[in-house]
Amino acid sequence: MIKKAFWTGWLVVLWISTAFADGDSRHSTLLEKTFALKVLTAFETALPQGPEGWSKVEKTDLKPPEIVVQGQETFPMQVDYHIKWQDDKRIQAAKAEMDQMLMKQAQKQSSDTKMKDDTAQLEKLAQEFGKAIEAKDTARAEALQKEMEALGKRFNEQAAGNNQALDQQIRDLTPHDVELKVDLSANVFYQEFVRIPSEQTVLEGCPVVRMDHEAHTSQGWHEGTTYVFMGDFRYIQEDNTASMQADEIPGAASTKVRTVVIRVSGEKKRAMGVIKQMNLKAIKALLAE
Repeated sequence: MIKKAFWTGWLVVLWISTAFADGDSRHSTLLEKTFALKVLTAFETALPQGPEGWSKVEKTDLKPPEIVVQGQETFPMQVDYHIKWQDDKRIQAAKAEMDQMLMKQAQKQSSDTKMKDDTAQLEKLAQEFGKAIEAKDTARAEALQKEMEALGKRFNEQAAGNNQALDQQIRDLTPHDVELKVDLSANVFYQEFVRIPSEQTVLEGCPVVRMDHEAHTSQGWHEGTTYVFMGDFRYIQEDNTASMQADEIPGAASTKVRTVVIRVSGEKKRAMGVIKQMNLKAIKALLAE
């Protein structure tokens, strides 16, 4: 995940993990705890309620860190908040429908006499091939090998076709727009995009970037991400890559919000709808404190 979403976040996590392993950590100060709790509370307070009828399945606790890395006072303290909602009703309905489809597919394959015959024939040829090898009948072994390869190719092509059809059915049954994830991070200074953004707009003076990169995964449909940037960010594009960057201010207090990055993963209209319902002014006000 080199330099992808919130790269600063995972670099800090990696740094913390390494530091803790070496004992290079310390207890957070009262100032650091107060700062983190203030930011977390502001983030949560600025968020709207989740979509009607959806359940909240993940949420960051409003607890400040007890441990930080040594030297935390020398660089901006990153504070992250995460929340996720999902449409359990549609997810469960789709799962039930998919289970029925898979059961029917299993029954269909178990009654597929052609595949059974091919499997039996392949096993028979393999036995004969073994006997030919033992008898050192090279000509017979070569003929059997070619026959097995042809049968195996036909068998694999049929299996691949069945798998492709099954994958398509699963894709068709997997529901869209059933998950919404919101991440807010204070003091993130770099965000790289895996491709050129599909759309760039401005909302309440903040750059808004949309990445439409729909993909079907084992976890369902990933329908893209909308970002909102607060702070002194600038857009940089080089060839087929792009990023948003902001400069850190050397010597400034570590317990001060200098940037905020909001990331909303979900269907495009729903993501923007949630962003518009957020109290962006309250979040942006953190930068002025």
